[in-house]
Amino acid sequence: MSLRPQTTTLACVLAQRVPGRDQCFFAVALLLACSMVSPVKVHAAELSINACDSTAEWTIANGAGLSATTRPGAGGALVVTMPATVGGSPGGGGPVPTITRDNVNQDPFYPAASAQTYEGVRFWVKGDGSTNWGNVDLRYGANWTEGFALFPVTTAWTEVTIPWREFIQKNFDGPMNLHYKEVFRITFGSGNRQLDGHPLSGLPAHSYQIDDIRFVDAVTLATTPKPTGTGIQNTIAKLVAKQPVKIVVMGASISWGLKTADPAADSWPTQLQARLRARYAYNQITVINGAIPGFNTFEGACALGWITYDRQPVDLLMVGDWIYNDYVDAQFVTNGAAEVARNYEYIFGMVRRHGGIELMNIQSGLNCEPGNFDLMDAPNTAIADVCTAMNIFSANVYGEFKAMGQPWLTANYYTFAGDYAHYNITGHAKAAQIVFDAIVAAESSTGTSTSGSSTTGASTSGSSTTGTSTSGSSTTGTSTSGTGTTTASTPGSTTSATTPADTGGAASTSCGLGSGIGALLAMASLACASRRRRRETA
Repeated sequence: MSLRPQTTTLACVLAQRVPGRDQCFFAVALLLACSMVSPVKVHAAELSINACDSTAEWTIANGAGLSATTRPGAGGALVVTMPATVGGSPGGGGPVPTITRDNVNQDPFYPAASAQTYEGVRFWVKGDGSTNWGNVDLRYGANWTEGFALFPVTTAWTEVTIPWREFIQKNFDGPMNLHYKEVFRITFGSGNRQLDGHPLSGLPAHSYQIDDIRFVDAVTLATTPKPTGTGIQNTIAKLVAKQPVKIVVMGASISWGLKTADPAADSWPTQLQARLRARYAYNQITVINGAIPGFNTFEGACALGWITYDRQPVDLLMVGDWIYNDYVDAQFVTNGAAEVARNYEYIFGMVRRHGGIELMNIQSGLNCEPGNFDLMDAPNTAIADVCTAMNIFSANVYGEFKAMGQPWLTANYYTFAGDYAHYNITGHAKAAQIVFDAIVAAESSTGTSTSGSSTTGASTSGSSTTGTSTSGSSTTGTSTSGTGTTTASTPGSTTSATTPADTGGAASTSCGLGSGIGALLAMASLACASRRRRRETA
């Protein structure tokens, strides 16, 4: 809230008409009444990226469609159409359909002489019921690096705000809050052409409308929940009570079961389902293998809506082996391991803020290569630190595999010639057992409360986890979130539905009960005290 100084001064001037010591009480009461009746509007800074009045400035690629329409009471808008895609072979799928808008000469949208800061991107969106999700991609810098974000799509015109921290890095050169001034291109697409399954499936055809794209400041972020206890106690309670449980595994080719004879049956998620059903003695336990070969964190974040949120109710999301594909690129970047971990932190935060889904990290991605056996140590340690800080329950497949030694693993689990990433059906059985054992261990733990304090954007400090998550109170360490503030948004973005008449982009805030009144009282008291001192010394 921003209270204009003139408002306080006016209250005190009017209070002078009240005799004696009642003046200050009158001023405070006047300010309090004004705050409850008349909202104070604070205009946020905005930088227009595109008004969406015409298709002329946009480029269409790979089968996407674009046409002009209108938004009631607001002028022109654009209709984005994405064709259905074919799943294709693992690691394939072809180029992604997109619509793209470049700035003139590919210069940054951000004016060179500006000193204004921005905290996210905002636009209007309306779907036709064919999809609940869309993706936006910002490209920036001399190396054409990118950040991707998921956003929700409903059948009503909704203003969506995506904070910088919800853009997942593709190239690991730092979060979007460090690079938005370099952005010269904005792209709407699906982020990928494939969805999960054995065989892999394609994305369905879908369409939505967009309007009035701009960078904005004054983005309001809510806190990220941080459960106490194991963090998966709700799922365990349902298992013990023999209630239906749905677990989704997201990851890449290792979790998918690539190179095994029958990936659908041989992969560790399928084997985990069999173990859980046997232990808890009922069949309403479903483990969905949502892994897609070739995926890394930015593609996983793009597909999060389709693979996980659209399958709700989901009790538990297990995040697997994106790390291996991430670090292929990140190992050559300064602080690459930390930036990979930052992507995991951002995705974990998105899921926590979405609500209703517990989280489990599967430490994995071992590089079983002679002479390079320690390649994945740094990113695994960095991700384990994030899990400790955020109280993300973990199963340490990486650590338990590595303890067996590279020669033994090569002879027994990593038996595909020249392949140092994928293990055979026996290795999948061991991975399933490690994850299963971690869940069973958590069942006997004492952390049962699902309430807890919130974390202010998990830090990347702390020790690594091994098998089970640490419990405890919230952390308030240095946040690695995009804006430097440590709060959150709704699934993938902060959305606010507005009435058709509300077509402006300025953020507004109203003084209300709580801290706003405290600020009003303090300011009025200081102003009155100042006037009293001046009278006493006159």
